[in-house]
Amino acid sequence: MECTELADGLSIEERLATYRLRRVRPGTIEMILRGGMHDRAVPVATEYLLREIAQVGTLRFFVDTTGIASYTSEFRKLWTAWLSERRAQVPEVHVLVASRLVAMGVQLANIAMGGTINVYSDRRRYEAAIFGSSAQSTVSGS
Repeated sequence: MECTELADGLSIEERLATYRLRRVRPGTIEMILRGGMHDRAVPVATEYLLREIAQVGTLRFFVDTTGIASYTSEFRKLWTAWLSERRAQVPEVHVLVASRLVAMGVQLANIAMGGTINVYSDRRRYEAAIFGSSAQSTVSGS
């Protein structure tokens, strides 16, 4: 696994997967996922998010899953547990989906978290949420 600190975030690269965590502004992080997601890089990504929370108190977390080719159930379970344990610190979770498989996994996580994830299938609405527009989220369905 190769981790690279960037001016605006962190890149985590593995043989078949890439995580790109981008600090949009203080307290707003977008994580862009590409490839086959598994649990190995989750601790590195969550450590980056914890550093942001330590600096600003709460986090608006956006996840672009449109580049995911596959993911393990352990990947989904780790993220669900981490976010569930930090609802007060991460009150906003927004996820952009494209595939039905990923959308189903996000819905499972959303149920486990009490319906607190905003799910988007429209990139424009997702980006409007990141950049402060009042656009409403939509439940996915690609």
